[in-house]
Amino acid sequence: MNITQAIKMAIKSILSNRGRSMLTMLGIIIGIASVMTIVSTVNGSNLEMQKYYESLGTNKINESAYEWNNKVIFDELYDYCDSLSVYVLGVTHNATFGAIVVYGNKSSANMGGGGMYYGGGMAVSMDGGGGGMDNVYPPQLYFGSDQYAICNNFQIAQGRDLSKIDIDSYGQVCVLGARAAQTFFDYADPVGKEIQVNGNPFLVIGVYAEKDPDSDWSMDNIIVFPYTASRLLAPDQQMSEF
Repeated sequence: MNITQAIKMAIKSILSNRGRSMLTMLGIIIGIASVMTIVSTVNGSNLEMQKYYESLGTNKINESAYEWNNKVIFDELYDYCDSLSVYVLGVTHNATFGAIVVYGNKSSANMGGGGMYYGGGMAVSMDGGGGGMDNVYPPQLYFGSDQYAICNNFQIAQGRDLSKIDIDSYGQVCVLGARAAQTFFDYADPVGKEIQVNGNPFLVIGVYAEKDPDSDWSMDNIIVFPYTASRLLAPDQQMSEF
């Protein structure tokens, strides 16, 4: 049997069993389309994850260091790393905590991210806090040192960063990520304005440059406070170092 005869027999078989042939073709098409969709989704997720970790930097070490018998060890760790400034760029707390942030008529309690809970940053309800800003994700709140930015590869776009004086003086100041600044202040300049955090006033001294413009759940959606403010905002929370 030559190739021509084989093709003719195949066509004749298909035409004589059109229903079965269509179902077979449909199964093959759906199977291939499903595999392509899954592969594309996985590749896209991998690229997003790779982009995220690249933005975090490749020169960082995570360390867990806790208070023992009410002894604060971060200052000792800070001084030690400062003595190694040739090798160590910086050290900071990297602890999150929960609080309600308010500016004007905007409150994190009314942010729900489209009905999805965004953990870590604040206390929010699953339905957006009774209906306020359902499509806005509440920012995550961090305690950091004056070296938080360099440890997390942030650059200041407006105002200034946290300073050692802010840390030592228990300053009630904060620095906003680009997404958090847009959420609370729209297009106005937030520097020099006060936000309320659990009812306590905190002065906005700076805004970080945007790092992740394509994501609502982004690392730009943060607010950073001096770690010494934990005595006011989270007095019972243990913090890990970074």
